[in-house]
Amino acid sequence: MELNMAEFEKMFACIAFGLQSKLRAEDQEHYKTGLLFRQGVNLYSLLALRYYSKEEMLDEYLNSINESKMIRVNCTNPVKEWFVGWNHEVVERLEKLAFYHLGALIICSEKRNSYQLTGECEDYLNASEKDLSSIDEHIVFSEMKDLSQEYYVDMRRFLIEHPIISTLDKKEFLIAHENDDKCGKIIGYAYEPIPSDVYLCPNCGWTLSLISQQPRCCHHDCATKFFTLREKLKPLEMKYEYRLKKGVMKYISYPGRAELEIKSFCDNLALKNELWPEHDLYDIKITFSDGTSWGIDAKTYGNPYLLSQSIKTDFRFQSVRSERRFYVIPDSIVESKKDYLKICNDALDNRSVKCISMGAFYKKLKKEIGKYVRN
Repeated sequence: MELNMAEFEKMFACIAFGLQSKLRAEDQEHYKTGLLFRQGVNLYSLLALRYYSKEEMLDEYLNSINESKMIRVNCTNPVKEWFVGWNHEVVERLEKLAFYHLGALIICSEKRNSYQLTGECEDYLNASEKDLSSIDEHIVFSEMKDLSQEYYVDMRRFLIEHPIISTLDKKEFLIAHENDDKCGKIIGYAYEPIPSDVYLCPNCGWTLSLISQQPRCCHHDCATKFFTLREKLKPLEMKYEYRLKKGVMKYISYPGRAELEIKSFCDNLALKNELWPEHDLYDIKITFSDGTSWGIDAKTYGNPYLLSQSIKTDFRFQSVRSERRFYVIPDSIVESKKDYLKICNDALDNRSVKCISMGAFYKKLKKEIGKYVRN
């Protein structure tokens, strides 16, 4: 049985974030308040149609699935109980997913017809970066890990270099990769139809919308650096039909531009380099003529305190076998916050890893190459 566990991840995320959004809404009765939760319930029904094991009771089971029952019954009980009676192979796979082992998501109040989120539900939401779009990024990354190293690099570069695509772009990529089914699925997960009334973002190349004349895109830089009047914005060309989902754009494509910039710099210096070695153990491996290497992990966190918290426990990169390791941050980000690098390097506790601006890294790299030229 071929299972797509990403669909289960998406279903659960929609339900959990939907519960949260319903609580936060001022108008609980407005139909849009529950759209996200409704999407999760619909996905749950679709999965039940495929994988509920008792065929003679399937119609009755499906008819019992509705928003009210999901809140009153499913969400008030441990998640594993949602899948009682489902195909045992499905349940065995689900047992490997973190959300399957959560307890109840909410506590209901019978008298007031309301509920509150449980601590476990809040932990899940916090672990998901408080952003449903990060679920899309997680799904795409999970699927890409099943690709060969060559296809992984090609697929990731495509996502970085193509924030918006046409049907032809998609077709050409798949033909170049022998119409690989996994690549086709990943593109399906990563992209969505372009909505109406959007413009080409002059910063990242994604889609920019205006809300009360304020620009909205995938990254704060798009609003702060490129604020402009509506009449000066460029419309999207008609050939483009799809855009990256926001989470994929925000967490894969946008930071990936820094990674490709560093690679391009190394290429211009004829310096051997490798993108995302060992399926993205880190971003770039640079190898010098004597065989020594540097490990590079590019970061685009706007807030140095958030980055410092992240790198404190980044043991994967900090354990990479390499003579030197650097977290490289674009100059524009470093210059926007006082003591950015100091805050991050203090978090590293004098380990053999350093945070450095991109400009300073390029100078250090040229100086290192000079040693080999002189020798």
